Amino acid sequence: MKTFPKIPPERSRPVRQVDPIVEARGLPTPAQVATAARAMITGTLVSEEVMLERTAICNQCPLLRQDSDGAHYCGACGCNIKREVKRGLNMAAYEENLPHWGCKFPGRAAGKGGWKR
Repeated sequence: MKTFPKIPPERSRPVRQVDPIVEARGLPTPAQVATAARAMITGTLVSEEVMLERTAICNQCPLLRQDSDGAHYCGACGCNIKREVKRGLNMAAYEENLPHWGCKFPGRAAGKGGWKR
């Protein structure tokens, strides 16, 4: 009987989170503040399932950043990436309104990652 080598635990995980780039997080720009306010006022919330799916995609994105406090955020738009934030600066919680808010992954249009539409 043939035996197969054991897969090391670090290689057997089905989904791997990207190690975020740690950098100082600046204050949001006026445009980012205006976009977040517009999303909170006029945006439609998505289901919890969709938000969790989007958050998982964001946690695997090469644009993922981490500030000095350990909080993860998007390097493209600056929004927080955590599932606890239902409202606020988590654009994953809202229906997309591109180009204003939504997934900014560069290869998304070519089908190379990012949120599902």
